Amino acid sequence: MTFDTVTFLERNGVLEDMGDDVALTPEFKRQLGTTALEIDINTGMTAAAADLLDVNPDRVSFVGEDGSWRVLVDESIRGRWESRAAFVADLAAYQELSTWTDEWALVPEAARGQTLSAIRACLDFCPTCGGTIQLGTELVSSCCREYEVVAATCTECNARLFEMNAHAVETAK
Repeated sequence: MTFDTVTFLERNGVLEDMGDDVALTPEFKRQLGTTALEIDINTGMTAAAADLLDVNPDRVSFVGEDGSWRVLVDESIRGRWESRAAFVADLAAYQELSTWTDEWALVPEAARGQTLSAIRACLDFCPTCGGTIQLGTELVSSCCREYEVVAATCTECNARLFEMNAHAVETAK
């Protein structure tokens, strides 16, 4: 059976239907913001990352380069995020869901990352600086081609919360 992220989040009072879109419920958004501020210190982030990855905090480290953020366990990469702010958002969402609903424990492991990303995509504030998130498109270049992406970026600190190939967004519509 396929896991339906939006249905799960709506059923548990995390998302609400806004007609042609969805948004975080005010209560969940407030709690997420508070939790993100608590996590956004190195000791809080390390403990939260260890909880998410189910490892000892001493084994966790972070590398931030060119805006991106990587999480390492025993010096091996365990995850990549668009920015430190994106990682903090996912950690805060993970912690909130753990206390918000007992159903979170039943969500398949493969669907958890997708669920956290869906919450992050609904943020209208930066989890690390509180700035406004702006949705836009831009052209990205790699060694061999250029392509357009849809991106959510903080207007204050310039942190990228998510980025998706614009063609994939058009196809999904």
